[in-house]
Amino acid sequence: VVLMANILLALGEFKAAVDALEPYLDQNNAHIDFAYGMALTASGRDGSAYLDAAKQADPAAFANQSSQIHDISRFLKLGQTDTEDSQDA
Repeated sequence: VVLMANILLALGEFKAAVDALEPYLDQNNAHIDFAYGMALTASGRDGSAYLDAAKQADPAAFANQSSQIHDISRFLKLGQTDTEDSQDA
């Protein structure tokens, strides 16, 4: 379910990701909590409680997932810059 939620997030389907993850929140799974927190945040809601729960449950996994999000964000920003530069030419 986390993979599906991550795909939905990548597609910008934030509400669908939230809806997909909600039934699994009672599992107290750090990966689910992280994905849910990200989906809430992306949809403009406060996901910090779930991100905090994920960090407390599995600090190493949280650090790894946070790093991946940072890398993806940086890649997307670079892609936007390249697109803007090619449009200016």
